Amino acid sequence: MLISERCRNINPSATLVIAEQAQALKSSGQDIIFMNAGQPDVDTPLHIKAAAMEGIQEGVTKYTSVGGTTELKKAIIEKFQRENELNYDISEVMASTGGKQAIYNAFMATLNKGDEVIIQAPYWTSYPEMIKLAGAEPVIIPTTQANNFKIKGQQLAKAITPYTKMVIINSPSNPTGTYYDEEDLQMLANVLVEHPKILIMSDDVYEKILWGQDGFKNIVNVVPSFKDRTIIINSLSKTYAMTGWRLGYAAANAELIKAMIKVQSQTTSNPCSISQVAGIAALSKHSLQPINEMVSKYSSRFQYVCERVNKLPGVTMSAPSGAFYILPDMTDLIKSLKLKDDVALCSFFLEKASVSTVPGSAFGAPNHIRLSYVIGKSTIETAFNRIEKAIEEALAE
Repeated sequence: MLISERCRNINPSATLVIAEQAQALKSSGQDIIFMNAGQPDVDTPLHIKAAAMEGIQEGVTKYTSVGGTTELKKAIIEKFQRENELNYDISEVMASTGGKQAIYNAFMATLNKGDEVIIQAPYWTSYPEMIKLAGAEPVIIPTTQANNFKIKGQQLAKAITPYTKMVIINSPSNPTGTYYDEEDLQMLANVLVEHPKILIMSDDVYEKILWGQDGFKNIVNVVPSFKDRTIIINSLSKTYAMTGWRLGYAAANAELIKAMIKVQSQTTSNPCSISQVAGIAALSKHSLQPINEMVSKYSSRFQYVCERVNKLPGVTMSAPSGAFYILPDMTDLIKSLKLKDDVALCSFFLEKASVSTVPGSAFGAPNHIRLSYVIGKSTIETAFNRIEKAIEEALAE
């Protein structure tokens, strides 16, 4: 009776709940391998940490402007110009406490009761729940391995109604690693150009973790005229291994940014002042080498994970182009093990192999599981050895 209807109607973050369960087992003494979390295993680059420590010594420990310091906003603008060939004014960017808050700010600033937001499944777990918190309705477009987890233009056109307020494009994607190239984005743009009042959210958090492509492009790069109707979301968490620093940013037209800052002013106010100093150092042009080294590690691990997954009985997958996740289809394996679903399979891996994974149903992809490979290659090898052994023993019973 004490809990609001709003809160009762949303689900907790599945990835965090599962991480807590696995952590509890680890705390009890079990040797758990975590393949569930999206947390880079590399450390924050030294020059970023040095900038933060220098900021502390210089007393940069006070409140800042709600949307971030002028210095950080300039660094964000310069990053967009240098790395994305996009031009924004200082009134068109803001900083937030992580990319998640930037997304929430955008939803709260734009969505009304009865509005619809189109997202594809598999989706990042927080999209539908935050949309519901904002009073709107998520409209899910299903995708499959057969089309590399990409929505087609005709699917998008069919999903649009008079109530559609926004479409979300997450590329590279969490949890699939799917990347929408220029041709894919143009196909979606050909539909959206007929609906000029629909906003577009481009979630670019994994833009740097990409391989097998000529370079990252978002829908504004492909269709510059979409700039005023697009909200670009980004974060320092994945690119710079700064998950705990909680710093994200957004770019959009000035009216939208002003509204998003208004929402932030009544929730968290400004992002941490120390994180902002660190963020300026992270976004500076001399800091690409650590990113390239990190991406090279992920690419090598990705190749190895694909090899091991393809050897598992009754498992299929499509090879992604980025991020640091894979989402294999475990349907036949679940049947062979006589398990109920992907949740039961994740429990099986945790109990029998001491490997923590995430059920695909949390992402709108039942009978799949998400595996993260932000752990050392030797640890990945141990994890798959355990999984293979657990499967072999179960099938032999």
